[in-house]
Amino acid sequence: MKLPLPMFWKKKKPSLLVVGGGGHGRVVLEAALLNDHFARVVAVDPEEHKSWSLQIARCVEDEKEVVRDNETWVFVPAVGNAILRQKLFNAYLAKGFAPASIIHPASTISPSARLGRGAVVLAGIVGVQATIGDGVIVNNGAIVEHDCVVGDFSHLAPGAVLAGGSSLGSGCFLGANSSVRHATAIVRNVTVGHGAVVTRDITAPGVYVGNPAKLMSDSKKVLE
Repeated sequence: MKLPLPMFWKKKKPSLLVVGGGGHGRVVLEAALLNDHFARVVAVDPEEHKSWSLQIARCVEDEKEVVRDNETWVFVPAVGNAILRQKLFNAYLAKGFAPASIIHPASTISPSARLGRGAVVLAGIVGVQATIGDGVIVNNGAIVEHDCVVGDFSHLAPGAVLAGGSSLGSGCFLGANSSVRHATAIVRNVTVGHGAVVTRDITAPGVYVGNPAKLMSDSKKVLE
């Protein structure tokens, strides 16, 4: 799937700020470099820049080290934690940067799917007429099937499956190799543990584990 580019992209390639230099940030950075959409790709992280060892791109403490007034820069929030990802997203919007979505070239995305701002789709699948919200992560091997809706800043970990017609609220996390039954609804701020199987609607925030998935603890994380 080719995303329609904003008009200023068609005139000149922008450069990309990958906001986050940890493990997920490096994965996003490499995915961005595999595409030919950006003039430059630079990671920004006030801590990770101190021990940065990835040779294919720089990591700086602050974007002011690289951003110039005569250049166009866009950004993608690249941290796994949903609350921090939302805060970074809003902070960089407030600074005047436009959000970019990153799509790994090995992904499969339906032309009828809709991707939100600052979403990341790695080598996963997004099916027919699925809707992906702002700041969502669809990780390697994850599947968002037909007609699914994924809320803002949610994360499908590697191998997670959201079966057709299901909905995932904002700020949710589906652990690695977890699965959600067809036409199932999950409210916001839910964590589904690794390998868990969701067989019915989840109507209360919390941490759910097992097969079938059952509530283990109440959720204390809250998106704005």
